[in-house]
Amino acid sequence: MFAPLHTKSEHSAGYGTASAEELVRRAAAYGYPALALTDVENLYGQVKFHHAARHWGVKPITGVELRSGYGPRMVGRKQGRLVLLARDRAGYEGLCRIITRRRGAAEPQDDEPLRCLDAEPRGLFFLSDDAVLLRALIRAGVSQADVRFLLVRPGGGPPPAEMAAVSFSWRSGSAKGSLRSRMPNRRSAACHPRTTCGGSFRTRPLR
Repeated sequence: MFAPLHTKSEHSAGYGTASAEELVRRAAAYGYPALALTDVENLYGQVKFHHAARHWGVKPITGVELRSGYGPRMVGRKQGRLVLLARDRAGYEGLCRIITRRRGAAEPQDDEPLRCLDAEPRGLFFLSDDAVLLRALIRAGVSQADVRFLLVRPGGGPPPAEMAAVSFSWRSGSAKGSLRSRMPNRRSAACHPRTTCGGSFRTRPLR
């Protein structure tokens, strides 16, 4: 089963161009059972995303991409980025706390994605194409079962031997749902249809 797990909308300046509604419509047209919206450092598109997902019969997955150095006129650094996906209501609440801490502080904060753990989040999957960051998360106490190496860059290296991976392949090269990935199975994906991606990823050896 395939579905996009790393998708940016028009709320990711410099990356996404499609509205959340258009992304969902395209996902339905491709026959995807689910779609994750993972805009950079914000959850602005989530309400329209969920409304559209209900309309088109696509399971919405709430997510976000964290980057250091992100700000006005700054797209942040891809190196060390972290994609978070909510697996249940606690995960959704954790995303809200994380974004509030990162974007709502009056004074500049340490914006390294690893600092998301300061919000003591639960119910999340942690995805990154930076193995150093993923190992740091595990050392900090995140369960290895909740960590995945994100194969998102064409020509990127293989995942570390000790980590499971979520693999992506380019489909159309556009910002409108061009990535596909291994998805959670149907049972776990149905855990919380409004906000979450379910309890576990189904992974296979990558060739």
